[in-house]
Amino acid sequence: MLPAMRSLPAMLLAALGALLVGCGAQAAPLRSAAVPRDPKHAPAATRSNPGLHPVIRTGAAASSRKPEPNAPTPCGDPIGVAGPVVVESVGASGRWAALCQAREDTDGDGKLGVHYGPRGEFVGDRMQSYFVLGSGPGEAIDALAAQDSSGRHVVIAQQGRLLLVDTQTAARTDLTALGADDRSDALAFVQHRSLAFDPDGRRLAYLRRDPGPYTQGRRVLVVVRDLSSGTEREIKAGLGEPWRVRFSPDGRELVLEVIARDTNGNGRLEWPVPRSKVNRWRCHGPIAPYPVWTDRGDRPATRVVSVDTGKARSVVGWISSLGDQDLVRDFEGRLLLVRGSARSMLMDKECGGVMLYADPSRRLSLVACSAETPRASVWLVGPGLRRDLEIDVQPTSMDYLPERLTRLFILYPGADAVLVDMERRSLARLTPGDDVVATSGALALVRRGTDLVVYDADSGQERKLGAPLDAFGPTLLAGSIVFVPPLVVRLPEVRTGKTASSEPSVLGKAPGAVLGLNLNGHLLIPSAPPTDDAPAQGPLHWVGPVR
Repeated sequence: MLPAMRSLPAMLLAALGALLVGCGAQAAPLRSAAVPRDPKHAPAATRSNPGLHPVIRTGAAASSRKPEPNAPTPCGDPIGVAGPVVVESVGASGRWAALCQAREDTDGDGKLGVHYGPRGEFVGDRMQSYFVLGSGPGEAIDALAAQDSSGRHVVIAQQGRLLLVDTQTAARTDLTALGADDRSDALAFVQHRSLAFDPDGRRLAYLRRDPGPYTQGRRVLVVVRDLSSGTEREIKAGLGEPWRVRFSPDGRELVLEVIARDTNGNGRLEWPVPRSKVNRWRCHGPIAPYPVWTDRGDRPATRVVSVDTGKARSVVGWISSLGDQDLVRDFEGRLLLVRGSARSMLMDKECGGVMLYADPSRRLSLVACSAETPRASVWLVGPGLRRDLEIDVQPTSMDYLPERLTRLFILYPGADAVLVDMERRSLARLTPGDDVVATSGALALVRRGTDLVVYDADSGQERKLGAPLDAFGPTLLAGSIVFVPPLVVRLPEVRTGKTASSEPSVLGKAPGAVLGLNLNGHLLIPSAPPTDDAPAQGPLHWVGPVR
């Protein structure tokens, strides 16, 4: 465990913790919401907020720091095997990892090796996806299809089947045998089209194939599975060809993208992106590929389903729910709030409003007037509220649904950094050039050059935290744990919408190259760090930060 834990009671507690939860614990990334960049034709039901200043998700990047002489002893058995390795994701308690690794001499040159090509692609031996439960070499998979926010449950695609894995008990459920629609599309860096975990990791929704005769019209069938009990409930959500499913940010509704009409007139219902047997975008080099399709297939319609009642509604121009109302865009481009037959206008057509962020629980939305050029003004809107925040951003053409709700929303108007406090309905301007790497309740963790600063939205005060930062390096997030090279920081956890009273603390520094992070503050390190032209080398180990 942590080297600073010198006392016998602390050592006993650490050993007991290792027995109970393994080497470490990792949960869902702490969301750092910001104005996003997404590839064209990313479905509205699956877009999230990667940000103009993106924070790398846990297990998707590495630090170039060299190991220090006092690096701690590895905790736990090796993960993966010797050879080039890229970490796609790691799970709660360090119980699982999804790796891309070359393990065979597939190019016949008599050696095992992978390097980067001129476009950042892998060159050399073939990189294969592996799922490792616990430790060891793991098993070959087609893809990591989905994972819940706690990291306990994952769905892997293996030999054409979708398998739900409880990583705590090692139990597996064959979703394909239960009728799951296991067809894949070719969208990159999103969960499988027919799978969605709710924001709290308590339920899984999946699309089920309609067993009825196609001549009567294909029904959209959605199954909601309770992960603790294994019980399932089927919801009939009308007719059409189901494309994608996801939960709303508050988990109260399911958002379905359905091909209900033959909008291109070719006599069949088609997805707007191609089908794909395997998500071939998973194992990639440092330059991520983003596929784009233009004018393909039919236009999807949005259907919203109440998780509690199973009642489905189709709302033309639906963007998001705001409490008990729907935020919609009419054919003239106006933004309206709709509840039944009652309609009220939020933004007129001259604004050309595009949603940057929606908070259904607070019934608020951030809207950019993208019809304005060259910069779009930003407004905070909701029932009875229409406030110009007096900032502007680059115009965008796509609405964005957040994956999870947050109190502080990050905007970057030019070189500035701005926090929109959704609870106080106020704006906080930070120092130009700041990069907000994480938020937790009223707190924001800010990178300011080589300084790490904590900003408190309640008091308006800020303070420096820890030693100077590295000049370069990606940020990793795991729950309330943040890795900002070289520091591992614990932020106070948010309970019932409020931040705990404890202050942020520095747990230590990274002992070398870092490929993953967990809730205990442990770091996943390779046997050899990545270089400028080649990935890291396995196997991997969990280690604690160095004090």
